[in-house]
Amino acid sequence: MAHLAGRTGKARARAGLWRHFVTWILAAALLAGAGSTAVSWGMQRALATTVELALGEAGRWDVLVQVQEDRLGEARGAIQQLAASRYPGARVRTGPTAAGSAVVLLSLPPSMRTGPSFERLGRELQGIPGVVAWVPLVEPSIVVSRLHPAIAARVQDQAERDRGVAYTFFHGSDLVLVLRRPEELSRVRARLDEWLGGYRVIRVSPQVPAGSPAPGQSGLGRLAQDVSAAVSAMPGRPKVAYAGPVAEGSGAAAVRWAGRMRDFLLQYATVARIEPRQDLSPPLAGGEEVEVGRLAARVLPGPSGSPVAVLLDDPASSVDLLGKTVEVRRHSGQLVGTAVVDGGRLRIEAALQATESLVRRVQELGSGASSALDAADGASREVAQALDRLQEAASQLDRAAWGADPVEGTLVALVLNALLESPGARPQSSPPGSPGIADLQGRIARLRQQVDALRQADLPHLLDHVRTLRQELPALSGREVASALALLEQSGDVAAAGGSGVELVVEGAPGAMVPEAVQRALAARPGLGPMRAWVSPAGTASPSPRALVLQLVERASKVAAALAAALLVAWSLVNDWAVWTSVHLAARRGSDRRALARARRRMALAGAGSGLVMGTLAGAMAFWGQEGAWIGAVSCAGALAGLAAGWWHERLAPVDGDAVEAARAAGLSLPAVLEYVVAPESRPWVLAWTASRRPPRSAPAAVAQAASRPGRGQPAPAGEGTSAPALEAVGLVKRFESHRALDGVSLSLGRGETVVVMGPSGCGKSTLLRCLKGLVEPDEGRVLMDGQDLHRMAPGPRQAMRRRVGLVFQRPQLVSHLPVLDNVALAATAAGLPWEQAREAAWHWLKALDMQAAAGRLPSQLSGGEGQRAAIARALVTDPEVVLWDEPTSQLDPLLVAELLGLMEELIRRLRTTMLVVTHEPRFALRVGQRLVLMEAGRIVEEGEPRRVLSEPASPVGRRLAELVAI
Repeated sequence: MAHLAGRTGKARARAGLWRHFVTWILAAALLAGAGSTAVSWGMQRALATTVELALGEAGRWDVLVQVQEDRLGEARGAIQQLAASRYPGARVRTGPTAAGSAVVLLSLPPSMRTGPSFERLGRELQGIPGVVAWVPLVEPSIVVSRLHPAIAARVQDQAERDRGVAYTFFHGSDLVLVLRRPEELSRVRARLDEWLGGYRVIRVSPQVPAGSPAPGQSGLGRLAQDVSAAVSAMPGRPKVAYAGPVAEGSGAAAVRWAGRMRDFLLQYATVARIEPRQDLSPPLAGGEEVEVGRLAARVLPGPSGSPVAVLLDDPASSVDLLGKTVEVRRHSGQLVGTAVVDGGRLRIEAALQATESLVRRVQELGSGASSALDAADGASREVAQALDRLQEAASQLDRAAWGADPVEGTLVALVLNALLESPGARPQSSPPGSPGIADLQGRIARLRQQVDALRQADLPHLLDHVRTLRQELPALSGREVASALALLEQSGDVAAAGGSGVELVVEGAPGAMVPEAVQRALAARPGLGPMRAWVSPAGTASPSPRALVLQLVERASKVAAALAAALLVAWSLVNDWAVWTSVHLAARRGSDRRALARARRRMALAGAGSGLVMGTLAGAMAFWGQEGAWIGAVSCAGALAGLAAGWWHERLAPVDGDAVEAARAAGLSLPAVLEYVVAPESRPWVLAWTASRRPPRSAPAAVAQAASRPGRGQPAPAGEGTSAPALEAVGLVKRFESHRALDGVSLSLGRGETVVVMGPSGCGKSTLLRCLKGLVEPDEGRVLMDGQDLHRMAPGPRQAMRRRVGLVFQRPQLVSHLPVLDNVALAATAAGLPWEQAREAAWHWLKALDMQAAAGRLPSQLSGGEGQRAAIARALVTDPEVVLWDEPTSQLDPLLVAELLGLMEELIRRLRTTMLVVTHEPRFALRVGQRLVLMEAGRIVEEGEPRRVLSEPASPVGRRLAELVAI
């Protein structure tokens, strides 16, 4: 790689750094985006599979048909015949049966799952005997309910143009949109809500004075025109798409509720279905009282038009009339006709009487009466079936749709009062879901439990159960039921009259369409009398139950994807940007605290920016630009993680600063240090994956040719010198806060000269060597090599100049994951040698230092002396012109110190190289040094020929060293 081959020039160095940095960001963002997408996909598949398993059979059918239980066989046969003739390949199956209703499931072949097919199937199912209703099960789907007919065609047309909608069809007044994929649910629903939100339905009802007739159709038509003109003049100039009389009447919901209530009472009450005489005169009138057999009854219109008579009293003696045909007479004695007595309450009473009688017979006959027991069980089953029918009727009543009709509250209050309260009381209001119905359902449920207990009870307790059942039956008299039914017969006309008026469908300016604003607009228009206005949406789009669950699954997967992306981005930054920051600050060793604090702040801000970019890219790849909020959340998480990584880098990803310093001293650029020294040792994430665990195999040809001069990279023959450029320090000053580590130090190294520096600890010796190497920049002064100031050069030439100076540290500071041979060769590649040639040079130096046996070992497997020998080989493999020795024996035991000093002495004699040696060994200085420099408190206090300085010392430091030599 170019950045390991010693490029010169500031622009090229920055280009290498930026290329590495951008590659890391893109790789991290790609991995985070792909990982979060995989998490989202896996979670969505798992949850969707769970939903499918929970739905079971219902999730694999297209249509559910509800039929009457007693006509199940006939209806199933007709449905199978219809499927075979009109829908070849369709499947039909019988579903569960409960409360008098059965279910038939129907699945269409894929080619026939179209909108027209479902609409045609709905019309055909309505003509089959026994079919009560049908429900589409096609998923995923969105149902648009309460859709006004004036815009139904527009909504359907808009929906069919959407790429996410497979087809549409009408189910009654509801529009069903079947989607191609569950992932389209949120988008299609949002689009529908936005489109429907542009419409409002305004219902206006004139307040007609008491006694005045309601306006007719012509009057309502003129009223619609006047109201339309008033609404069109409102702010925003809304467009009236439809204006006319209310099609259904705002009391329609109350009429439907009254019908359900009437069905329930007719199932509960004891009634006589009358067949009047053909010549009866006068005909029966509603509310007329007659005698059915010997019992009083009140006549009401029946559900099919034929009159029924509700028995006003239900004495126990009337049980024997159940199912019999009896005469019906007026109080005058006139024969009205015949009637068959029927009714839920009477059937239950008859079943209980039969059960009680059979239990007594069982007690009398003893254990041999198995047939009596069977009869008792059958009677209890009849009670259970009767209670099931009542339970279903009550449940349907409780599930009634409650609208916003002006007369509904009063109607409900009146009917519930007639059913559950005394005849004289008339509450003013009773909210939907009155406790009366809930209480009735609870009592029926308790009866059901007691029937189950009766069927399994011991004989001694059967009579007690029967008595309890008879006491728990809802105590409604026939007169109360008849009064409630009479009121319900009138409720349809009352509700329709109360809801008469006009309605408008308004397009545009829907935000201003509120009842108060419409009321003001109507009041401001001349000619319009007192009006009352209601404003409602033109339709409501809601997912089907399974589609809603799938939508929740999708949202959960999106949340999981966002969390995964945020965690992956944060982990990349915490691991990798902390490493970047640690490498950068480790390379600035020797800077004062204020400079380091500024660099730390810059790295924290750069980390925040990197995290923002990385999070945005990862979020965009995970959500494909559809979830702006989640992308923003991931970006913010990345920015915070990058800020934290830059600020607390040393805690999050500690880096071996010594190895970084040694690599920088060997001539590696920051990107190379990051890629080959630090990244492979970091936690395995993006930075480590994009880094090489081995140095490059080649170097640029131009650099390699410039680096491969004869003899370079191999030990020089013994006794021969080398010509090296001079290295000179002029007035060096280095401050660390208030402490002066160097205070005006000037020192010149002659070519081939060996200079020994001695002094107490902390006097500035190591700082001086680092300034001469270029690792620490002095505050004042110059470091000259070939007449050029090392610290004033451009980055490229300065890096090349620094490679001409070797440095042996106090500790080996080797790269822990590279074997010894590669550690040494790494410095040679930094000088521009191709990798194979660099390894050959490293092998020669290891062999020269008697380290060939340890070439394949890792630094952790070396002894202290072997580690220092490897560090010496790393410093000398590039054939440096100046070698700086920073007291390499300070960390060794005495035996190893003597061995290493001997090696250093031999190298100094053999190499034609300028040497600057820092040591605490005065005898070693006498043997190898040509000049001795003494330092104290950051200054040079004495220098000269070693024997002269130590024999005639002029400084306190020299006198103390002289005493050691004398010892």
